[in-house]
Amino acid sequence: MLSFRHWAGVGVVSLAAMAPFTAHANGFDRVMLPPALLFEEGNYLEFSFSYTRPDVEGTFDPSLTPPIPLPNGTNFTLGPAGAQSTGNIAKSFTRLGAGIKFDYGENWSFAARSLQPYGQNGTYSDGLTIAPSLANVPAPLRGNVEGLYAVSGLTVDLNINAIDFLARYKFSEKWSAFGGPRSQRLSSGYIGSPSASGVYGWDDDAEVGFVLGASYENQPTYTQVMLTYISAIDHKVLNDRIVDGDPVHSLGALTPGGATISTPESLQLTVRQPLSPKWAVFGSARHAKWSDANIINTFTDGTVDIATSFPDVNTYSLGVGRAVSDKLALSLTGLYQTGDENSSLFAPRNDVRGLSVGLQYQVNNNMRIRANYTHAQLGDAKPAKGTLNFDNSMAKAFALQIGYSF
Repeated sequence: MLSFRHWAGVGVVSLAAMAPFTAHANGFDRVMLPPALLFEEGNYLEFSFSYTRPDVEGTFDPSLTPPIPLPNGTNFTLGPAGAQSTGNIAKSFTRLGAGIKFDYGENWSFAARSLQPYGQNGTYSDGLTIAPSLANVPAPLRGNVEGLYAVSGLTVDLNINAIDFLARYKFSEKWSAFGGPRSQRLSSGYIGSPSASGVYGWDDDAEVGFVLGASYENQPTYTQVMLTYISAIDHKVLNDRIVDGDPVHSLGALTPGGATISTPESLQLTVRQPLSPKWAVFGSARHAKWSDANIINTFTDGTVDIATSFPDVNTYSLGVGRAVSDKLALSLTGLYQTGDENSSLFAPRNDVRGLSVGLQYQVNNNMRIRANYTHAQLGDAKPAKGTLNFDNSMAKAFALQIGYSF
């Protein structure tokens, strides 16, 4: 029968496949995995692939905006433009990852892994309309409604890759600590709406953060508890307004100056506990401080535009695994993530609930394959002052990981 040290990792693969669903959650999370390869036996090499297909389509109806009182005692009302489809605002995406780990002596292990921890790609339909036009809205009231005019054609292309360089030191058979720098690269991208203040683009940028953690392992029972902290990272870049596909550094009254694109600090607890020679349970809890991580455009006159605004996000998982033969193990994992009905335009969903089915096949003493399928339901959301309504949103993902010990 497979040892728990080998097959309990099926639960980790479940988390790997479920992570992509946070790509349309509050924030831009795509990977939430702790550095589990540091705890593989001997020298170890792994490759991973995942594909996620979200379906996030809603309706836009500006007439749902509450009437705005005017100084003359009458009410100003938007509409009636009628309900309009946003189209599927979330694009499908793939993720690739790789990692390698070496032991040095009895106490030290070193590893490097590449991953794509954050990203967001999607566009609203460019045919969404509001009646009357913004020019017909009384000037003192434009601040109350101009955000609604940004919905048509709203777009984002954000991709962040990272490489973790990690070391682990074993203080004893049970206790160890690990950590190291994270090199994070922001690819060139853009965010904004051509129907409002404009679309703003940025160039590549590289910054450095860190990973820090500790673990407890009880070897006789293969119990494991791991705590992982990942630091916040700020990318400070120059930005330009994009008009008809070309960057324009000055347009109208505002001249773009720069942008700050931040990723949050996070703290994650993972636990694995065998129950018998065939059964084990595993789970995790993660807190990501997205309230301190936003995309902020600044202009040379001091004007600040906060393009995104997210609440903190808590993610929980609980799973069970069973070894069914000497080579095959199966797992079932549930996921819950907190959300907000009045969420960001870039992540329109409330709480997320998901279910993941995974397997691990031990090809031989050195090689194993892990595969996973996950389905998640994204909670209903009503951003943009309730004029947008997203319901029955969902996402599906498939993940594959190949590991080789040498």
